[in-house]
Formats: sequence, C-alpha cells, structure tokens
Amino acid sequence: MGGYVNRLRLRLSDSHRDLKAAFEDIDHFKSINDTLGHAAGDALLRELSKLATAGLRALDVAGRWGGEEFLLVLPGTFGVGEYARGEEISALLARADGALYAGKARGRNQVVLG
Repeated sequence: MGGYVNRLRLRLSDSHRDLKAAFEDIDHFKSINDTLGHAAGDALLRELSKLATAGLRALDVAGRWGGEEFLLVLPGTFGVGEYARGEEISALLARADGALYAGKARGRNQVVLG
C-alpha cells in the first residue's frame, strides 16, 4: 500500500488533483476473535476488504493497514485527511490516524476530519 501511495504523491505533485486518506476501524474486533475464534475473525476481515473495495473508483485503493484497521486512499475526493502538496505521506497518515482515534474517543460510529 505504501508504494501505491508514494506513486500517487509523485503523480499528484505535478497536477492540481488532491489526495485524501481515511482510516476505518472495526469497533470491538477483539470480541469477535475471543468469541468466535481467529478463523472467524480472519474471514470477517477478508469479507470487509471485499466490501470496502466494491464501491471504489479505479484510481481509489483500499487495503488492510494492520490489525482491524483499513486505509482508503481517495484521490480527488472528500476525505478524512487531506494531502498538502509537498508534505510527507507519513504526515497525512498521522492526521488520518489521529482522526480515527478521536472518533473512537468520542463514542465511535462517526467521521472525524483530520
């Protein structure tokens, strides 16, 4: 996923398109593994990956970031963290990740801009 994001950044630096990134998280995922087992948890993650990519455009990308977190990269759209021309991709991802955890702290099930 990181290579894709960096290639997009290079392409976007010469254009007027913007790049957004959003993290998604499965609330209380540990309880699924604890109750139904890791095989069920893995099956759920695979199915959610399919669902996450079903409505995306060809330029968009979604992938598992780690654990129960997914990263969406959405060029030219409204998103959670917006790429500023010339910034490090890690700064964009840090803002999006911070927004994810702010949403969890505020009660979950919401979108927070970073």
